[in-house]
Amino acid sequence: MEEVGWTPWTSDAANGHASVVAKLLAAGADTKLARKDGFTALLRSAKNGHDAVVLHLLDSGDFVDRVTDEGATPLMFAANEGHEDVARRLLEAGAKVDQTSNDGWTPLPYAAERGNNSIVTSWSRRKQT
Repeated sequence: MEEVGWTPWTSDAANGHASVVAKLLAAGADTKLARKDGFTALLRSAKNGHDAVVLHLLDSGDFVDRVTDEGATPLMFAANEGHEDVARRLLEAGAKVDQTSNDGWTPLPYAAERGNNSIVTSWSRRKQT
């Protein structure tokens, strides 16, 4: 393996192969397996916008606020990349909107910096209710 801790199954998760991921999770695939930089299947699938894979991983008990070595969470990646469906799913699973990365940022500034206005707007409405 090129990356320590990266396996074919975590690559399937990162690439959005939801049916394969579901079968591998049912067979006991380890959701805690991480690369040297802390990236897990959940972090990578959230970053890549694979909502169905994120659902399978969360349903299998993966930790919604898992972090990379830089303190980035799945919600931060989804917000940064503009993956509104994934962000919504993570929020429904209890992701912390106020968790900060090592740089001191929460998920909302990541969305705003990249111009992901639909996420910024929906989260702003959420805070007002």
